[in-house]
Amino acid sequence: MHSNDVRFYKYMNPESAIASLESGATRWSIPKLFNDPFDFPVSMDFKFTGEEIANALTEELVAMAYGPDEPIGDPNNEYIKLTLLNRSLKKTVR
Repeated sequence: MHSNDVRFYKYMNPESAIASLESGATRWSIPKLFNDPFDFPVSMDFKFTGEEIANALTEELVAMAYGPDEPIGDPNNEYIKLTLLNRSLKKTVR
């Protein structure tokens, strides 16, 4: 086999193989019939718009920075570090 050879393998029963050879055609399954969900792109139907998610994210970030409760998260995360620093500076300014 040469490096530029491309081969596809189609598994079928003997009757299908004979019919395929006689007709010169091969049928391929549609991706939705595959059992691997990563074999084809999945359509995602979200119940919110991009603007709605952006607004919710903004509200959450503001609450993390200025809300009554300290944010919970990885203390090594840069955003969490900056948020905690901002909150500590806010306390000293009062």
